[in-house]
Amino acid sequence: MSFEKMFFDLLYTKTEKEMTEYIQNNALLRNPENWQPYGNDPANYSLFENQQSNATGALIEKIMNSIDATLTRQCLVKGKPLSGPKSPQTMDEALSLFSKSELEQYQLNIFADGTLNELNLIVTDEGEGQAPEKFDETLLSLQRGNKNNIKFVQGKFNMGSTGAVVFCGDEKYQLIASRRHPNIPSDTKGDSDYVGFTLVRKHPRTPEERQNTKNTWYECFKFEGEIPKFKFTKPFEIVDGVSNVLFEKGTIIKMYNYDLPNQSKTGSTRATATDSTNSLYNQLNRFLFNPAFPIRVLETRPEAAVLKRANRNLSAIAQGNSHRLKNMPKDEQPIYKSLRNKLYDNSFGTAYIDIFVFEKGKHITSIRGGSAVVYLMNGQVQYSEGQTFISKDLDYKLIKDSMIIAIDCTHLSQEFHDNGFFMANREQLRDSEQTRFFRKKIIEFLKNNSDLDRLNRERAAQRAGSAQTQDFLNTILGKSIKNTALADLFKGDQIGIADASAPSIAELSEEREDVPLNPTPSYMKVGKKTCHSGEKTRQVKSLPLNKTSRFKFEMNATDDFFTRDENQGTLSIQLLNKKKEDKEKGGDTPGDGNTLGDKFTVSETTLSNGSFHISLTPKEDKLQVGDKEFIEIEIKNDDVHFTHLIEVEISEPKKTEKKKRNRPKLQLPPLVMVYRDQDEINNLPDVVSDEEKEAAATWQEMDWTLENGSQKIVKLEPGLDGQPLSSIHINMSSTALHDLMSEEGTSGEKREWVKQQYIAQIYLTSFMTTVSLQRLQLKMNE
Repeated sequence: MSFEKMFFDLLYTKTEKEMTEYIQNNALLRNPENWQPYGNDPANYSLFENQQSNATGALIEKIMNSIDATLTRQCLVKGKPLSGPKSPQTMDEALSLFSKSELEQYQLNIFADGTLNELNLIVTDEGEGQAPEKFDETLLSLQRGNKNNIKFVQGKFNMGSTGAVVFCGDEKYQLIASRRHPNIPSDTKGDSDYVGFTLVRKHPRTPEERQNTKNTWYECFKFEGEIPKFKFTKPFEIVDGVSNVLFEKGTIIKMYNYDLPNQSKTGSTRATATDSTNSLYNQLNRFLFNPAFPIRVLETRPEAAVLKRANRNLSAIAQGNSHRLKNMPKDEQPIYKSLRNKLYDNSFGTAYIDIFVFEKGKHITSIRGGSAVVYLMNGQVQYSEGQTFISKDLDYKLIKDSMIIAIDCTHLSQEFHDNGFFMANREQLRDSEQTRFFRKKIIEFLKNNSDLDRLNRERAAQRAGSAQTQDFLNTILGKSIKNTALADLFKGDQIGIADASAPSIAELSEEREDVPLNPTPSYMKVGKKTCHSGEKTRQVKSLPLNKTSRFKFEMNATDDFFTRDENQGTLSIQLLNKKKEDKEKGGDTPGDGNTLGDKFTVSETTLSNGSFHISLTPKEDKLQVGDKEFIEIEIKNDDVHFTHLIEVEISEPKKTEKKKRNRPKLQLPPLVMVYRDQDEINNLPDVVSDEEKEAAATWQEMDWTLENGSQKIVKLEPGLDGQPLSSIHINMSSTALHDLMSEEGTSGEKREWVKQQYIAQIYLTSFMTTVSLQRLQLKMNE
């Protein structure tokens, strides 16, 4: 039997069952002597089984391997070394070896193959590819670390891609095929003449092996110890009958019966046809937040095309959530967007932070899923957190369901990564002192963002002013709040309805003086001092050892001044030496090794509407009271040059003083009614206005599940500025309310009365209990 025929038989097999039957009917594949342990390691079971915990994360490793192979190919084609000082040091440097047209045209491909209920996934690339003789050193190697000295690729140890095998059905079938890229100069003649291939599977243990061994192992097919191969003569179809994408060079990985999340196993072909492409598209965008190359997902199963009433080859191109968020249609764009904010410190290096906030009611679940905060390396998500981080750690409770935060860790120092910041499975952060310090600085940076604080307050005002809240307070409590039992209960407290007149960011922006912005700025202003091109400004600042100081810079430059391609502006901040002969005037030479990031944690916001901020936090282990430091801030491009010198004197740490403030006017918090899902909200009776429906929330927004949502009664959001509560969420789809309404009969008026009593009692009990507890706490602290 020719290996070429065997390869195409394997490649075009549709199901795991067909593959098992084919192996049993083929003498070479049936022979156990032709199967060898993967990586030549008969104890490889634990390496395979202890990779990624989910199928999507494991699939992403395959795609990252394809990206690595493509970058490596381009480097070799261009005659660049893969390692050493003359090689690309970062992924961005490797990408610069591609022309603009090459980057625009190149795509990785993922094919959805098989049947509607048994999905096969095929990942292909036009990367460097491997000659058959090199499989054991590359595609089939384990823990060789042969990528460890190539700085521009993501992989290191040649093991991450094995994680996908464990999600391949029961038998764990995976086909690997590769042809060396013919444009790569080679010392070995004929490297690209052949296509090599092998089939991977979990070793089927004999009865004797089951009795004598605890675990099986993973193995690959070889013939007489060699990788099977056949002569490459012409491009061929990757999926039988699909001729619009052909394989010519690079690598093919086919994973049989892949257990991709959201794939229906119930026989519901309609659900599966919908999920296969759309779900995979969304997951790729989430996990590959900013991929080096677009990934095209092609649905090739004919049944799916029939159900979708479309052509046979359905496709979607995943470019990452970063691209989606930055290029949304005008009516879907975020109300706040701040890109490439910078945070750096010598203990961890440099992190870049992107922030997106959407209007309430804009459902961004399909974009972010459960990952409201993502940590990235070379565009790939290494760790993510849910919206609890936003509500608990940042205290932005009212915009938690509307935010996406991306923290790019690509430029963190190598030493920081070497200490194990990310776990090897790319799903967790290591709990260490360094990690806790880095997260603390991230939290401080985000909590000091005045725009986010303002948006959070604006959302509170919107809730307070909703028709739902106003109608409830008028109906249940009466038109005049002074005549209610609440006023008698909290004697001495002024009680009112939460202020709904807080200005929005848009309104505050309108109040600001309209300054024309230009591609080339004519001035830079710090505080009251204005600096023109070629001039220097100076200020003296006392900086407490335990406090962050924020410096506001204004310049009449357009937002793209620091990011555009042509005549881009640069911002540099450096610590200067003090001249021995003139210490009081500061220095004009670079620092002596104690760089700015060694003595201060520094954060920079991006230029927005003519202003940006720089914050400095002294490091208590590097500075002491009385120290003076000179910090030079320089902004320039081909046309302008601004310089500002800050003389910082470290002062005593500020003591936290408990200030006795006048008790604020007690405000009744907004009411938010919560329903099972958006469909239930949409189907509320016509007497419920569109505004009231817009103000309602869903179980998902409350982080309630289908399992526990019906048991929830109320959720209280802590208040702002001394107020006990910022909102009271009452579950209108609870079992308790359902039972009450059933007990009281089914008439419309009776049901409405029960509902109003349910809302009023829960609202008043929640409010009065919380206020009483707050008052008790205040007395205990006095």
